[in-house]
Amino acid sequence: MISIVVCKEFQNRYIGRKAVVAILSRAAKIGLKQVDVEIYDFNKQSIKMFSDIGFQKIDKVR
Repeated sequence: MISIVVCKEFQNRYIGRKAVVAILSRAAKIGLKQVDVEIYDFNKQSIKMFSDIGFQKIDKVR
């Protein structure tokens, strides 16, 4: 599990996006076929970023 938090004063500079892209690149290099992310519904900014990168929303299975 990985958590990414960007301080408010550094948000909107694509720092989180660059970190996620680097993590996805590393995941592909080590052979991971799937990467999941869990985002709270109120976190619209993160939802948009992950959607822009190519993640798709799925219903959480419990």
